[in-house]
Amino acid sequence: MARTLSEAISEVRKKLRGVEKQVRSKANMTEAGEQLVKDVKKRVILGFGVEKARAAAKKFAALSKSYKFARKTIFGSGGHYTAYKTKEGKIVQFELNKPISPGEYAKPSLSNLNLTSKMIKDLKYRVTTKNIFLTFKTMLSKKKAKWAHDGSSNRPKREFLHASKAEYKTMERFFKQKLREVLAKLFR
Repeated sequence: MARTLSEAISEVRKKLRGVEKQVRSKANMTEAGEQLVKDVKKRVILGFGVEKARAAAKKFAALSKSYKFARKTIFGSGGHYTAYKTKEGKIVQFELNKPISPGEYAKPSLSNLNLTSKMIKDLKYRVTTKNIFLTFKTMLSKKKAKWAHDGSSNRPKREFLHASKAEYKTMERFFKQKLREVLAKLFR
């Protein structure tokens, strides 16, 4: 006996009920979270931030001349000293209580939130059934990120914990591919 149109539609509806859960499975959300963290780390290391979700990435504000000088001193002393120039041009050098080991992506004059690379290495994700959240492994890194994000009267904001337009497109492509895979299995 031939099926009616309403029976065929009912069968398709039954098959489609679990599609979103399959697409947003823990494994898929985890894979997307890992990729997002990689993409954000890469963007930050290159010196780009994002002011709000889905915005285009833009260069971080440049480091001040005095801070560039201090960083060059840190790099030049093997992380044991820093120095500042006074308004009169005099150089004042300070021994650091705890030596700073410049991170693998740190450069004396590049604004990329990587003096030690600890905060960026601590970037991680947390997933729910519907969202991916960026967070940090340690409270110290969370505080550093907030400090960079908020800026101050003498320090520009360096916002970076949003997914950029390009990063959203990458996630969108990923989930569309997963949707195609799930639908292909359902309607074989």
